[in-house]
Amino acid sequence: MTERREREPFEERLARLARAYTDPATKRAIDPTAMAQGAMARHPRGTRLRRPASAAVAPRATSAGWAAAIVAVALLGVVGAAILGRPSNVVNEPSSSPAASASRLIPEVLRRAWERGMPLSNLESRPPGFLRLTSEPLEYGPVPGADSSRSAVVADGEDRLVATATGESRECALGAVGVYRWSLAGHDTVLTLTSISTDACPAREKALAWDWVRSDLPPRPGELLPPGTYSTFRFDPFARPDAPGQLSYTVPTGWRVEEEQAASMTFHLSSAAVRDRSATDTFIILMAQPRVASAFPFGSSCGPVTMDPAVGPSLDDLVAAISTRHGVASKPRKTITIGGLDGVLLDLRIADDGTVGCRAPDGKMVAVPLLGADPSTGPLVGVATDHPLRLILLDGGGGRSIAVAILSIDPIKPARFDEQVADAMPIVQGLEFHRPTP
Repeated sequence: MTERREREPFEERLARLARAYTDPATKRAIDPTAMAQGAMARHPRGTRLRRPASAAVAPRATSAGWAAAIVAVALLGVVGAAILGRPSNVVNEPSSSPAASASRLIPEVLRRAWERGMPLSNLESRPPGFLRLTSEPLEYGPVPGADSSRSAVVADGEDRLVATATGESRECALGAVGVYRWSLAGHDTVLTLTSISTDACPAREKALAWDWVRSDLPPRPGELLPPGTYSTFRFDPFARPDAPGQLSYTVPTGWRVEEEQAASMTFHLSSAAVRDRSATDTFIILMAQPRVASAFPFGSSCGPVTMDPAVGPSLDDLVAAISTRHGVASKPRKTITIGGLDGVLLDLRIADDGTVGCRAPDGKMVAVPLLGADPSTGPLVGVATDHPLRLILLDGGGGRSIAVAILSIDPIKPARFDEQVADAMPIVQGLEFHRPTP
């Protein structure tokens, strides 16, 4: 894979974001550059919502190079033009009355992830933080994850939000109510929340009542990510395309998100970012509702892949089928919990008996396809000669499953693959799933 240069340095991105906050469509005087600097500065724990990039996927119907495509996850030329999208109708609070329910929905223009950066001066008392209004409940705090705080929230009229403390509202008495007036400026990129009277939960008022900036203004596809915490925009592991932000993730230096689709997501650590080793590129592939690939007869040419209709989509179905797939050697399975979801970890490689898999046209590579995103035009992973695979299968509930694969495109020795897994596992273990409210 051709290495990409680091595109769009911070100064250029900052200027672009600052232009979004300038006076046109601004109803009150603000300093756009200062606001952008404070809100979009890459605080190590900041949150940003990434929009998807389309992929130029290697076609599965071709036989030439197909075995490599298994382990390459159909990732050739993966970065294309950015696809712009907006969240559609998200129901924030059910109600027996349709009219009452509609009047209490969070306005669509607010259903975003928001961020407050480092203070611009010593006079400001609000710490950096994040605010998520993409779905019920309202979530806020220093960083996304288990330590964040959540409150029930509904709209009250045209410009008010009512927050009510729940058992997940930190430092708040159960049922404590706060009413906030909201306003938008700078092309709807700057949100101001103002407490009306006094919030019965002072900690929540201190966290919320201030200026926020949209954090879903995306970097370019394949852009090197500053270390920090981010949220997904399009990845849909829970079959709720109307609810963005179903996953948050934290990356150290050197990682990119090459693509984000509804059914899959690809993280990439380039070899250039690992300077102290003879390295190859490392990939983490996430799949929503993956399916098991049909087996190839031994010795056949690697060709088009189909999904096995006899294998269901649940966690138990996938684990049973992959664990018993002829030609695949596996270390003992382990139970694991990732982002609140329970699952199974499998370390897989191709068997050594020489009687398995399909062959690439050159006859040198033997491959066994295992798992594909649904629909089958998405990524496909498997094992092949000198291409091991770590596969984590998670229970998404309701018969759904989520797959996390760690792999290399290039042939790799076991010891080096162990190093790649060590590079990737902190990201995997830091995944946080956010199941939308029905």
